[in-house]
Amino acid sequence: MALRLFAAAAAGLAVLITPLQAGAQPSARSLELARRYVAALNMEEMLATFVTGMATQMFERQTKTRDIPLTNEVRIAFADAVDESTRAITPKMMEAMLPAVAEHFTEAELEAAVAYLETPLGRAFMRKSPQLMGKVERAVNPLTPEFSADLQARFCKKIGCEDPPAR
Repeated sequence: MALRLFAAAAAGLAVLITPLQAGAQPSARSLELARRYVAALNMEEMLATFVTGMATQMFERQTKTRDIPLTNEVRIAFADAVDESTRAITPKMMEAMLPAVAEHFTEAELEAAVAYLETPLGRAFMRKSPQLMGKVERAVNPLTPEFSADLQARFCKKIGCEDPPAR
């Protein structure tokens, strides 16, 4: 589930962190619509999940490279630190992304998105999306080995390497 949320957060962030054009300042209306848009998308929760995922990967690397024993006390300390850091950084990230959202979409696009996402149907859509992604992930995961083999074969054909051995 964490992988799914990480993927969703990463996809959302990819759209949202488009850099502003030099000197371009979004209007107050665009910024307000951007704020409502990211709230309707539950972006704060996705960002928190993304940050927690990154922190967990960092923790795993650090415990391996520093030979830190994974005692219950260490795990609890880490979970507390992640929770505290995530709560501290997420609001800053939310504010930092608003100009990018406001610049990426027109006011009309944001108005339409917010108008839908703030309705009962839009909220239901957003509430059901994570469960759908879980079903989609389970449906397509069996295709991963086929994709991997096909990708390797196509890549090798393009650069002239040997085809990988069949599995």
